[in-house]
Amino acid sequence: FGGVPRGAMELYAVSTKALEDNSLATANNNILDSIHVHVHSDAKLKGFGACAQLKHASRPTYLLLTGKGIKNIHIWKFQPPLNEHDENETPIWEQLYDTQTNGNTINLLSFYRNPFGKLMGVSQSDTQKLRLWDLSWEEHSEETGKPRPKRPPHFDVVNSQGVLAIAGGYGVCGGPTMYNQLSIVSLDQPKSAYNHTELALPATSNSTGRQRRGDLKQVITVATLPNDSNHVLLELDDGSIVHYTTTDTKAGRPKLEILTHETTGIGPLPADFWRRTLCLGQASGVVVAALSMYNPNTQLGHIEVRALQTISPSSPKTTDHQALSNLCMRGPPDSDIKTKKKRKKKRALELGSESAMTKLLDSDPTKSLSPAIDDSAIKRKK
Repeated sequence: FGGVPRGAMELYAVSTKALEDNSLATANNNILDSIHVHVHSDAKLKGFGACAQLKHASRPTYLLLTGKGIKNIHIWKFQPPLNEHDENETPIWEQLYDTQTNGNTINLLSFYRNPFGKLMGVSQSDTQKLRLWDLSWEEHSEETGKPRPKRPPHFDVVNSQGVLAIAGGYGVCGGPTMYNQLSIVSLDQPKSAYNHTELALPATSNSTGRQRRGDLKQVITVATLPNDSNHVLLELDDGSIVHYTTTDTKAGRPKLEILTHETTGIGPLPADFWRRTLCLGQASGVVVAALSMYNPNTQLGHIEVRALQTISPSSPKTTDHQALSNLCMRGPPDSDIKTKKKRKKKRALELGSESAMTKLLDSDPTKSLSPAIDDSAIKRKK
């Protein structure tokens, strides 16, 4: 699904189901022939934010959240045609809800399933708490037979005014009100006053001693996985990127580390680019980070794809593993780089001293390698 926050009123639904059929993967077929695009235009489709597929439905059904940039949240239902090749069959676009949120401008829209499998819609407006919308009726309406409510039941999550993104069942908070730290709130404990965990951001390599006002950093953008809270990318206002992970931690606490070009191939924002977009994904069980940058002055763009995990050779898909190995090249560890640099420097000094002695002996073979004694210096010392 794809849409825009402002301007056009169209929403696109692209079906790639035919691409999964291996019989179509021949050299004579055009890949575009296997893609079916459905377009619907409506003023209340602006600000597309998220989509989710219903589990208990008689036919493929999707829920869509729109309304970014405005006050009201719009919840739509989309059902693709059962036969994509039948031109007489059209998809179903239906608006289910048009309801007011707790703020004036919606910044965040997402879906979340709690540990009991209940489908929740998530919205967050300026300076307001995160709001959860109970959409379980849409999945169990055929079983219960109850009429659809005029407005979905909802409740707010405490201490969630600074949420920037949703990672699994947690909200990642940052922004201009939090310096040198971030906070994590749980969506499963919305009314608990203790639902707030603060973590200090790691210091950069050039920051020493007491931090001054200019050294204060804040999280401006966050990249997450919708159903995984183990990996999060945080971009700070100074252009550096911090990797938040809850895996492989011996102390049982989340780990925060600044990504460097030597370790992952991801470094600070280059001076030639103004800003960049971060994205996280998974392929064959490997978490992959994608970064895109564009410079409007030079009209040049730059895309990087890096693996945030070590690619296991025991991956079930050998082809995907090999492709990821070639695409996501990880840099060597810092220790290896420093050791190699020291060896090169030591060898260069040895080669330099050997070449200097060779030149000295070649120019005057009578000269000795022992230091010469200056008689005048001895007399002056006496």
